[in-house]
Amino acid sequence: MIYAGIDIGGTRIKMGLLQGQELIDCITMNVVNQLSLSENLSLIAENLNNLLESNNQSGNLGGIGIALPCIVDSEQGKILSDYAKFADARSIDLESWARVNWNVSLIMENDARAALIGEVAFGAAKNCRFAVMMTLGTGIGSAVLIDGKLLRGKHFLAGNLGGHMSINYLGKSCNCGDTGCVESEASTWALPAIVRNHSLFSESSMSSENKLDYESLFRNADNGDPLAVELSQNSLEAWSATLRNLIYAYDPEKVIISGGIVGSDNRVLNYFKLKAQHASWLPPNAVEIVLAEQPEWAGVSGAAYLIQSKA
Repeated sequence: MIYAGIDIGGTRIKMGLLQGQELIDCITMNVVNQLSLSENLSLIAENLNNLLESNNQSGNLGGIGIALPCIVDSEQGKILSDYAKFADARSIDLESWARVNWNVSLIMENDARAALIGEVAFGAAKNCRFAVMMTLGTGIGSAVLIDGKLLRGKHFLAGNLGGHMSINYLGKSCNCGDTGCVESEASTWALPAIVRNHSLFSESSMSSENKLDYESLFRNADNGDPLAVELSQNSLEAWSATLRNLIYAYDPEKVIISGGIVGSDNRVLNYFKLKAQHASWLPPNAVEIVLAEQPEWAGVSGAAYLIQSKA
């Protein structure tokens, strides 16, 4: 039997087929309408059918796991939070969609939790029973494993909103309505406004950049631009504060770092390792901090693994 994992993002949708312990094939497709999830479902179905056929697995699908960038009730199969890019997501019955198209069951999970399960089952957190994932991308995500089980909580928020820990009560307003969240202080979505509103922007080399993101910020910092140096240091400190908060809250044996900001640049990982040693309540080297082994496909493999384990 084969199981499908689908990781739905705002601009890209990734899917793959899991057979036993192996992700045998994967594909990526572009979102066709960022305002409507329903308009993407027919294309997702078409691509999944093509993937099954090309691997000679048509008719052998055992179930589908879907990872979503929002808060979900994984027990009832419901999307609980609005997701700005897919305004219709809460009204869609994905379980019925799976039954109508393939006559199989479907489970859904938050994307960070699915990615953590992918790393626990197949990657950097294998054999861990206490683990935290921290994702640094457009926003800041997190997920937690306690004694071998995903932490979800009464309202499915537990361990999932690391980016909305407030680290500066005098800080900037966040898109969630709170103040001084990590995301509002240091994230890809917040960075352009932070850069442009800085007093040094007009004389900074950052003012010549076509795209204000962390790649350009780190590059200009490496070249000694004062604004870029200051903001890159601020970001590293904000993320490190979040890391220590997550460690204090959940006491993991391992923290897995993932996301587009990290990329192949070791500065973030090295800074985290340094700052973790300053966590006063921990024995020396108590927590291992590592990069995700499958940053692109952990959400897919994790979602597929969840439905495979349930079957």
